[in-house]
Amino acid sequence: MKSKMKIYSPRASVIRGVEKQHTNRTLFDLDAGSTLTWKSDGTNSTAHWTISGGRHHIVINKEMVNLIDHPDMLAKIPHRRKELQYLRSVHNHEVAHGLYTSRDFVGINKICKKFDIPFRDVNLFEDARIESLFRQRRPHKVSGKCDLDHLGNPTKPDTYGVRKFEWCKWEGFNLDTARNCLLAFIKCEGTKKNHDMLHDIWMDKFGSGGGPTSTKGTYGFSNFLGLWREIAGRGCDKRYPTTESLLGLIRKFNKLFPHDPTEDETNINGIGGNDFVDSCTASGETPHGSSTAAGGEGESEPEREVKSTTETVRGVVDEKYGGRDESQDKVTKETLVENGLDPAYFAWEA
Repeated sequence: MKSKMKIYSPRASVIRGVEKQHTNRTLFDLDAGSTLTWKSDGTNSTAHWTISGGRHHIVINKEMVNLIDHPDMLAKIPHRRKELQYLRSVHNHEVAHGLYTSRDFVGINKICKKFDIPFRDVNLFEDARIESLFRQRRPHKVSGKCDLDHLGNPTKPDTYGVRKFEWCKWEGFNLDTARNCLLAFIKCEGTKKNHDMLHDIWMDKFGSGGGPTSTKGTYGFSNFLGLWREIAGRGCDKRYPTTESLLGLIRKFNKLFPHDPTEDETNINGIGGNDFVDSCTASGETPHGSSTAAGGEGESEPEREVKSTTETVRGVVDEKYGGRDESQDKVTKETLVENGLDPAYFAWEA
């Protein structure tokens, strides 16, 4: 259960830490022109990746740290919930989309319409696939392993991915729907400790062998575990080398667990949430099965958010990280002379 708490934003030092990681990723994984933009949108959105003109763009909602709902973390005051590590995992998740996710939003959405597959189901299955690939990513010069690009072609990376995203440190399990049950296994990332914890919660809720029901009967714990292993287990890079290769499996899942159009679209919480859906919207497509309107024609570059702006003496706006603006400091002529500076240097013509 989520505790009632005041909506808060991460500290400036946390934002700087994520931006530093983004800079490192632009040097080795993404293009140098990729951007990271912060927005304040309450708890209504998470993060998303999109691409425009070959440049990657990642947008993160500052308030998504309020999605932290693990009991151990909720027992701590907000700024002791390791929000830096959490947002770094969120950022790495979006980087993984940039590396492995298809750019063909129109084509995928067309198939979703043809077979009546909610685009959000593509989002859910793709989250499992890309995170698995990112966990297995290793420098080719060390391991000799090849990675995949977004077209499913083998590449030879020189960078590391992550050992674990560690979602279970911050996010609890919601087993109210079949899709949230699959999401729970994605959060476990294949570790025995997390699977044992999920199994205990599963048994308390459904009983021995039980689980979400469909027209074909009960789909239990082992079935969902097998489904996760199919998408994200060993050899998944050969079974599902591209986003499009998932669509047949998603179609079968959708037949087993039909999408309810009246179901709250925000009920799949955590990890990327609706990140791939947002990416589709940003490209100008209206994701099938979503009430979200298209974001406009073509792929547009996200609008930058100005951080803690202050107008200087010369009318220039500086972007700050929430700290003081040194341009407002009053420096005496004596101090300038003591530091070997000419006071006339700071005098401008009207």
